[in-house]
Amino acid sequence: MLRANAWWLAALFALEGLRYALDFWKFGKGASYHSYLAKAWGLVLAVSIVSVLARGGPVGAITFAVAFGIVTNLEGLTMSLMLPNWQNDVKTLAAAWWLRHEMLARN
Repeated sequence: MLRANAWWLAALFALEGLRYALDFWKFGKGASYHSYLAKAWGLVLAVSIVSVLARGGPVGAITFAVAFGIVTNLEGLTMSLMLPNWQNDVKTLAAAWWLRHEMLARN
């Protein structure tokens, strides 16, 4: 199961590391956006793990969960690049876009 998803997992971990490195470089701390995609990814991970345990072997749900995690990390990375200042509880990219305009208007 790990070998079959090795490239997906490598991409996921690389994006996760890149996102945290960018957050600490730009904001001095990790981002905590709590986006809807991140919450959905938690549910997808739970369902995929349960399906692996129930079936006793690898299933396509793991690949889907890792791919979903990549999309989730790309969203977080985009938010971090978009926002000029640290902000928590940003639920969507659209919300980050509006926050960016508000933050830049104040400066």
